[in-house]
Amino acid sequence: MSERKIYLNNNVKTLIRIAKTYSIDGKMSLSDFKKFAEEEDIIEKKFYAHFGQACYLGYLKRVGNEIFFIKDYD
Repeated sequence: MSERKIYLNNNVKTLIRIAKTYSIDGKMSLSDFKKFAEEEDIIEKKFYAHFGQACYLGYLKRVGNEIFFIKDYD
């Protein structure tokens, strides 16, 4: 059987890219993460929906008020 391909929304990719680019030792504060997302016009409900998907798929992880970059999407 072949492995099923997962197609990621561009907003999810952007959030992963933000975490990858701006995290220090793989982590960054949630407030900084939100600020960078707002600059990309990913705000409020859209932010939480796409961030939740990125976490569910194992790309990012939230622990308290910190975001951890787990893996890249490529």
